[in-house]
Formats: sequence, C-alpha cells, structure tokens
Amino acid sequence: MGLFARKQSTAPGTGDDWERRLDGLEPLQVHHAEFRARVLGVGRRGARRIPAVELAVSGTAGHFRADELESFLGGRLGILETLHSSPTPLFMATGAHAGADSPAGDALAHAARDEAAVLQPAAEGLRCLVLFSPADQQRITRWLALFPRP
Repeated sequence: MGLFARKQSTAPGTGDDWERRLDGLEPLQVHHAEFRARVLGVGRRGARRIPAVELAVSGTAGHFRADELESFLGGRLGILETLHSSPTPLFMATGAHAGADSPAGDALAHAARDEAAVLQPAAEGLRCLVLFSPADQQRITRWLALFPRP
C-alpha cells in the first residue's frame, strides 16, 4: 500500500459498516418535521464521511452534523447551523440562547426559554419553522442515540 492509498479495514464491524447501519435507521417524525439519518462528505472535497441528519420541515430541508445536533439538544451548544453544503441554510436555537434584540430573539419572542426552534433566514430576519418542546427534544435525543459511531 502506498502512502496515499486508502487503508483497508479487515476487522468485522469496522470500515463502512457504520454507514450501512446508519442508512437502515428509520426516520423520526416530530410534529410536521422529519429527521432522516444521512452519511455526508465533509472537509476537503467531501472526502471524510460523517453521520448527519437531514431535517425536512415546511418543504425545506437542511443537513446538520449528528454530533452537533446531539450537543445542541444536550445543552452544550447554544446555536446550531446547517453544514455549508446543506440544500438550505437553517439554524436551531432555544429561547434561552436567542438575544432579545436579535433576529433570532424576534423569531422566538413567543417561545418558551426551553423550546428549541428551527429557524430559516428570511427577508425580514429569521422565521420560525417549528418549535420542539423539551419532550420532543428528548425523543430526538433518543433517536440520535441509535446512530452507529464511525
């Protein structure tokens, strides 16, 4: 094998096995939002493959890193944004992390501090596509726990 050739995995359960298992994961429906497991390429030329989540809501779809979505739902990340290669730029934020004088604060003015919102850029700032209650967030977290790790 040359210095720049791809390493071959020989042990069972390694290599691309996690990708096949991720592709077989059932989607999750929460209100009118659908979460689907995806394997996406990131980095230079999309060469590194990572577990990701496609979130489709109101005719719009965006791609989030699965680990960042998990961190957001666990309270370790205040605001989440889609990958640069996402079909649509989307954000997730809670009322607690949206500044009152910000576009996110305006979009979340009527949301509870512990509700998570999916926000889409709009001409007048940001618009809220869907709100997730703490119970909804726990459902999403349990679904993410089913993701195989690379």
